[in-house]
Parts: sequence; C-alpha cells; structure tokens
Amino acid sequence: MGHCVAKIQRGSRLVVVSEAVYEYRWVEATGGHPRRRVIVLTRRPLTVGCDAPCVVTAQGTDGKRVAIRRLRRRPVTIRRGDRLVSVVRRVPAYTFAACPSANELRKAATAPGTTPVARLPQLTYPVGTLVTMTVNDGSFLTLDFDQFQRSVPLTGTMTGIVTGADGGSRVRLTTAHLILAPTGFFATALAAAGSRT
Repeated sequence: MGHCVAKIQRGSRLVVVSEAVYEYRWVEATGGHPRRRVIVLTRRPLTVGCDAPCVVTAQGTDGKRVAIRRLRRRPVTIRRGDRLVSVVRRVPAYTFAACPSANELRKAATAPGTTPVARLPQLTYPVGTLVTMTVNDGSFLTLDFDQFQRSVPLTGTMTGIVTGADGGSRVRLTTAHLILAPTGFFATALAAAGSRT
C-alpha cells in the first residue's frame, strides 16, 4: 500500500495536510559551552496510506467545507518537562477517502453559473466513513399512546457510518440530535376524554 502525503481539497486544488508535533533539536551554545538539546513544536506533512490519501470534507452551515473528524485511540507524543514521551489517547483524527480526479477538479474550477462551494466535486464515501445527515423539512414523528396518536414536527441531525460498498446507500446510525416541536397532545387528549364523560 505504501505511504503518501495526505491532502485536502481547497477550492479547485489539493493542498498538503500538515500536523503539529514535538521533536528534539540541538542548538549551538556560546562561550565554549557544549551543544544542548531543546524541545520545539514544529509542523510536518501528514502521511497516510496511498489508497485513500485525501481528507473527506462536508459542507458546513456557513457554506464552507470542513474536514470530517472522529475520535480514535492513537499514540501521540507529549512533552513532560525536558523530555518527550509517547502515550495513547483518544484524539480527533481525519477520515480519508480516494482523491477527486484532475478532471473533477478542473470542472470545479470552470463550471459556469455556480458558487465556488457548489462547484466542489463530491468525494466518494468508502465503507467506514463517518457521515452527517440533516432531517428534511416537513418531517414528523408519529407518537402512539394506545388511546390516541399525535404527529409532531421533527428537525435535527443524525450521524452514522457508511456500511454499503456503493458509496453511501446504506448507513448505520450511531448518534442523533432530534428536536420535537412543542405540541399539547396530552392536553388535547384529556380534553377529548373529558368531553366523553
């Protein structure tokens, strides 16, 4: 599989993704003193597998495309005093997929009559990709209380993982943030029950 430099789509081009890491560096001392080792925070290109080297992005609420991240357990290097140690922590990590082709990028740059965000080609979503879905306008939830039923307007978002190999037709839901509109269904039911007595 090999290792390649990770890239992310910015407009109609792909740019290299870098990460901040601690590392040792030797500095020359003055006055006849020996060199000393210091710890510096630097940035270096992120390397990933060559089969999926591009960061998966999604359109945010402000119209800009944002990278998809999810928490993963991975070794990270942290600073403790004057030394560096490796520990395993849950940290946000990018989700990767195959890169868009040069033809797709060229079409994104030259498509007439669209905004830059609308011209961005969509990345394919392989199995295991984290996706976010928004509940369509006009959706509702039916509540069944045996004696009566009520339909309540529903809004919100859901997060899941692609399980279908065809790019996202099957998604296993993992979390959801759903909002029910205020509805006086209990008061209505009690009033109806009172009218029958």
